[in-house]
Amino acid sequence: MPIFLALMLLSIFVGFANLGIETGFWIVLFLWIIVYLVFFVRPTIEIATVFWTIIILTFTFSMLISFKVILNDDDDGIASTSKNVEKSADRIILNTCTSTANDKPSALVGWKSTIYFAPLSKTTSSDANKTNNVCTFSYRSIKNKADKNSIYSRIEKSDESYITEFGTTIGACTADNKTTKSYTTADTDYVANDNVVASTHYIHGGNYLHGPGDYRIDVYVKTLDNKWHLIDRMSGIKVTE
Repeated sequence: MPIFLALMLLSIFVGFANLGIETGFWIVLFLWIIVYLVFFVRPTIEIATVFWTIIILTFTFSMLISFKVILNDDDDGIASTSKNVEKSADRIILNTCTSTANDKPSALVGWKSTIYFAPLSKTTSSDANKTNNVCTFSYRSIKNKADKNSIYSRIEKSDESYITEFGTTIGACTADNKTTKSYTTADTDYVANDNVVASTHYIHGGNYLHGPGDYRIDVYVKTLDNKWHLIDRMSGIKVTE
């Protein structure tokens, strides 16, 4: 029993230290619970060789998960296929922003975009007429959805007609021109459904931010020819710890 507990606790501790609370950690914990139930709650297998073989296999498998040799899942849900991917301190996979700071937004005929600061609503997106011009945010509060304000981007057609099959996204870029990989245009496949007249994005809605720093918001529309267009931008957004 002492040896079993030592191996189990070591495995679980290493898994938690390296993985945090994510899928791999729960797999490690589940493996040890199964071993415990089989051999200690229902001690029907009395062959020591079988018992220790399973213990060794479980320990080895759990360590492979903990050190991400296998089942390497990343925090934003994208499996890493390369050891050279760039990650934030929170292990969010990063990529270079679609546009650079020197690129200029260009109006798209028949479209309009509004970027604004407004209180965070728990039921619906705040309208632009509720803007409060709060342009400094806490990264920790954004992650925990505790900040009372957010940045919104409303994208729609000028005539307020349906935007069916058009794509929209925003990118939150830091001074080094990095953003969360899953929100770059290359990794965005969202298109509006039927009866949609506007698309609203806000920074509480996902892992747009990847740490403290100075940010800009880039707004994109994908037209029916599958081309992305930079149509709007707001700079000077401060994100503290």
